[in-house]
Amino acid sequence: MIIVYPVHKLLHFLPIAHLGPKIRKRIERKFMFFPSIQIKAHEPISKHLFLIALLLPFVTLTVILVSLCFILPHYVHYIAILLAYQTGISVPDLVRALNILKAPKHAYIEENEDGFEILVSNQ
Repeated sequence: MIIVYPVHKLLHFLPIAHLGPKIRKRIERKFMFFPSIQIKAHEPISKHLFLIALLLPFVTLTVILVSLCFILPHYVHYIAILLAYQTGISVPDLVRALNILKAPKHAYIEENEDGFEILVSNQ
């Protein structure tokens, strides 16, 4: 159960890792051993890339855990707990994704202290 959160955050980071200095990464330790990982885009990135980064952990981990339910039927109850935990930490991502889907097609997304801003070019 402890490994789900870091894997979730790593999957958020993978699609935007190539952006380098546009992304801020910070890792803090909570309760002496539990990592708190923060990833923020402090410069605008495209809507599609932001959506991929938001939804990749939910889709990937859900597919893996549901597949494990069929592969390891004796452990379905444990896998269901992991699936519920993973879905719970994905809810804010899903809410953000729904808000971003309503943005114009060629918008850019920038995160700030209050949440995120949707930037639209006039071109």
